[in-house]
Amino acid sequence: MNRIRYFFRIHLKGITRIYRLFRRIMRNAFYVRLMGVGKLKKADTFFFVIDPRFNHPGLADRMKAIIACYNEAKKNGLHFKIVFKQPFVLEDYLHPTSIDNDWVADFRDLEYSFFKTRFVDEKRGWHLSATSGCQYHCYNYTGDIIPEIFENTGYKWHELYHELFTPNEEIVRAIHDTGMPPQSYCAIHLREGHYNRLSTESEKQLLIERCKAGIRKIIACNPHKKMLVFSDSKIFLHSLDDLPVETLNPDTIGHICFNNNHEQVLKAFLDQYMISLASKVYMITAPEMYSSSCFSLCGARIGGVEFEHMIV
Repeated sequence: MNRIRYFFRIHLKGITRIYRLFRRIMRNAFYVRLMGVGKLKKADTFFFVIDPRFNHPGLADRMKAIIACYNEAKKNGLHFKIVFKQPFVLEDYLHPTSIDNDWVADFRDLEYSFFKTRFVDEKRGWHLSATSGCQYHCYNYTGDIIPEIFENTGYKWHELYHELFTPNEEIVRAIHDTGMPPQSYCAIHLREGHYNRLSTESEKQLLIERCKAGIRKIIACNPHKKMLVFSDSKIFLHSLDDLPVETLNPDTIGHICFNNNHEQVLKAFLDQYMISLASKVYMITAPEMYSSSCFSLCGARIGGVEFEHMIV
């Protein structure tokens, strides 16, 4: 049985690589038709582009890819720009930290030259070697360069993040309104994932109890800290009444891949920043849950705080 699982796991990885390669080729090929011979007005610039015609992952993967691209742009002395208009306009929530590093751009800023426009794909193991006078476009990304290992690839992740982004006044106000000062609490994050695939209510309840047992262990290790719990499962958050923990309003929980509702986007950024302001960040996973989420890891790296993964 183990050999069969190993066989399918290896072949699935191969199929995934082939699919990603094909997707990158097809996405970049769309822009080849726009190529011309005109002179670039914005040379030595790297553009990270969210193309609304394609499917995209969640907030954490997008931010991981943006920071990875900025890391390469900075190492190569390139100006860095972001075109992010779908499913929401990024600059409506995050502002450039400084005028000198204004990353806001639009589709009309993109230029296509046979000789000076280069298509690059963000992926693990990728490093950019820039040529002077060119424009670099990234439409394809995987967000594989996770913050946990990012310091081995150049500048520090949290420093790059804060060089680019500062939250808007609405996010800052929402943080203040939680009434929880920075470093006064531990953040605990759980991602629902495969919970709804469990066949019986008893299985679901057993998973909930295991997760709550994990939270109790964290409480015992941090007796003088408040606990702020984050989850995309309203069912789980509503089950925490018997624990000495706090949660943020779960009514506006939503994934940005499927929703562009302002309140849901604002909630995603609020959760991310509240995680970043914790004294320590825990992520709890289980075999029945989605275990590859980097949402809380990104939050921890934004704040430069300790991160621990617990399996229950």
